[in-house]
Amino acid sequence: MVIPTANPDQLRLLRRGAVEAVWTVEPWVTRLERDATARFLEDKETITTWLVSSVKFL
Repeated sequence: MVIPTANPDQLRLLRRGAVEAVWTVEPWVTRLERDATARFLEDKETITTWLVSSVKFL
């Protein structure tokens, strides 16, 4: 299921385990990696969007 979420809410939701993955843009990718211990999957064809996920989800 896809749920529209504001970028600032993604950090809180990932930390709580309320979502398993987010599709976001920088600087949120870096912040989620650093502050939510998330990992990102890189798409070499696209440089503006990233799939960021909890380690558990991966």
